[in-house]
Amino acid sequence: MKLLSTFGLILLSTCLLGQVLNTFSRTYLDTMRLSSISGNCIELNSIYYCASSGYGLNLEQGSYCQVVGINTSGDVVYRSLNFTNQRTNWGGAPLGVTENNELVVALAQSHLNSYSPLGITVAALTPELDTVWSFRNADSTQSDLPIAMLVRDHKIYITGARNYLGTGDPYMFDGFLLILNDDGTFVDFKIYHEEFGDVYPMTIVPCADGGFFLGGTTNINATNEGYLIKTDSFGNKLSSRVYPNYYNAWMSFYNSDKLIISGTYYSGLVEHGLSSMIDTSGEIIWNKSYLYESVFDQYDATRAMNGDIISIGITTVADEGNSGYISRIDSTGEVLWQRRYNYNENTDFFTNVIETSDGGLLINGSADDGFEGGGQNLWLVKLDSMGCLEPNCWVGLESVEANKLGVSIFPNPANDWLNFKLQNTMQPVALELFSIAGQREMNTKLTAPLEAIQISHLSAGLYLAKFTLEDGRSVTERVVIAR
Repeated sequence: MKLLSTFGLILLSTCLLGQVLNTFSRTYLDTMRLSSISGNCIELNSIYYCASSGYGLNLEQGSYCQVVGINTSGDVVYRSLNFTNQRTNWGGAPLGVTENNELVVALAQSHLNSYSPLGITVAALTPELDTVWSFRNADSTQSDLPIAMLVRDHKIYITGARNYLGTGDPYMFDGFLLILNDDGTFVDFKIYHEEFGDVYPMTIVPCADGGFFLGGTTNINATNEGYLIKTDSFGNKLSSRVYPNYYNAWMSFYNSDKLIISGTYYSGLVEHGLSSMIDTSGEIIWNKSYLYESVFDQYDATRAMNGDIISIGITTVADEGNSGYISRIDSTGEVLWQRRYNYNENTDFFTNVIETSDGGLLINGSADDGFEGGGQNLWLVKLDSMGCLEPNCWVGLESVEANKLGVSIFPNPANDWLNFKLQNTMQPVALELFSIAGQREMNTKLTAPLEAIQISHLSAGLYLAKFTLEDGRSVTERVVIAR
C-alpha cells in the first residue's frame, strides 16, 4: 500500500492539471543579517507571505521585523521592513489572515537598547502591506514571546510564553493566550501556570467544540517533555497532559477527531524524530520514531490534502553541516520519503511547511548567506509534492536497476542531486561518497524508501559510492557528477 501511495504522489506531481510548477530555494536579505527567525508562511491570492525578525550585530544597531509577499516564482512583490531598536526576534513573528483578507503579524517588543522583550505588538496589514491597525500589549514587568497564531470567527488568538525575568522565580515560563477582535480591540489575556515547572506553548489548534489545544513543552518532571493544554472557547484551561517521550512537541490539526504531534526524543547520544497521532482526549493512537542522522531534530508537521503528514526540521550530516530536513509519512506514520536541503555549509534549518494551491510545498526557515560576520536570513524553499526542487525528479524511477543490496541510484551522470530508492527498508543503508583521489566527501545514512541528496557543493568528476548494510554487506558503484 505504501508503494501505491508513493507512486500516486509521483503521478500527481507529474500531471497536476497540466500545470508547470515553479520551484525555488532563496534567501531574503534582512538588514542586519543576523539571527533571523520566521514562524510560518501563508498563501493569499496566489501570493506567499512570510514574516521574519531578528537582532542587529549589537544593541545600538537595533532589531527589525520584515514581512515579504512573493509570487509563485519566488520574486518579491511586496516588502515591509520595520527597523528599530525596540523590536526583537523572540517568537518568530507568527502570521495569520482574517476573514477580511488582512494579514496579522505579532512580535515581542523590547526595552530601548535591550534584547529583553517586553510586551507584544500586533499589527494588521493589507495584502500590499500597508498598516490597517496596530495593538500594543504593554506590561512594565513581564516579557511575553508570541510564537503561534490562530484566526477564526473574527478573533485573533496568539499563544506563547511569558518569561518572568528578574523576579527570582526559579520557574521562568508560563504559557499565555492573547485574544483580540479582528479590528485590533482587546478581548482577554490568559495565563497557564504549573507550580513546579515551565509552560512553553508553541502551537495552537482549534477544537470542534470551539475550544483550543495548546501544544508545547514543559519541565514539570525535571526534564523537557511534550505538553498539551485543552481550553474552552474562552481560553480557560480545562485539562493538561504530558508526553514523556517528547523532548519538544508541536501539535497540529489532522481532522476534527485527531491531532498530530511532531518532535524529537533522545536515545543515548542519538536524536530521533518522533510523530504521534492522538485523539481529542489526548490518547495516543499510534507513535512512530524515525532515524535520520545522529543529530536530527524534527519540528513542526502539517496534514497534506490527501491525508499524508509532512514534517520539517534540521539535521547535521557528516561532511555537510546543518541542513533543512523534510519528510512525508502516510496516515499511519510510515515513511514515504525523506530529503534534506543545504543552502550553504553553515547553519540551515526549516521551521514550517504549507501545501500550496498549485500542489507544491512551501517551506520557511533560516539560512546563513555566508556574509562576513555571519548571520541568518529568511530562507524560503518551494518544492513539488514529492519534495523535489527539480520538479518530477522521481519520474523514471522504475527504469532504474537496483544493485545487489537493493539500492537504486539515479541519475548517473548527476548534476545537483542523487536520488535513491531502497528495495529493503528494514535496515538503514550507510552511504559514503569518495572522490577518485580517495577523499571521503560524504558520509550519511539512507533510511527512507525514497530519498535524495543535494550534491551541488561537490565538484564535477568521478566518485565512488559505497553502500553498506548493518550486517556488513557492501557494494561500491561509480557515480559521475557532470555540469
